[in-house]
Amino acid sequence: MNETTLSKMKQMKLYGMHGAFRTAIETGKTDDYTLDQFLSMVIDAEWDDKLNRKIERAIKNARFRYKSSIENIIYDETRNIDKNTILRLAECEFIEKTENILITGSTGVGKSYIGFAEKVSFIQPVSTIFYFGT
Repeated sequence: MNETTLSKMKQMKLYGMHGAFRTAIETGKTDDYTLDQFLSMVIDAEWDDKLNRKIERAIKNARFRYKSSIENIIYDETRNIDKNTILRLAECEFIEKTENILITGSTGVGKSYIGFAEKVSFIQPVSTIFYFGT
């Protein structure tokens, strides 16, 4: 019966539920949960999987020029980059305030890299991002 259920989950494209249910069966953890806890666990797994795939799809469709992230920015004194400012921007509060961001600096300091790193963090709370480079 479990194989039939797993097959149906896959056919219905419930990949998060499929993975959580398969893992629970393989590890023998199905008896550790009440019915509502187990159902909650597989639904949460599906929710997380769909959200992660949505974010990955948005990043892929954005066709970013650089593979950058906030965590990989080098905050060197010569670059004059304030780590607190970058991290505050990554929280995306400016979006709720409908404010814009303008990144300026000398050639080669990493403006585009920072812009792309910030856009990756923006994708999570919003769906459309515009980038204007010169």
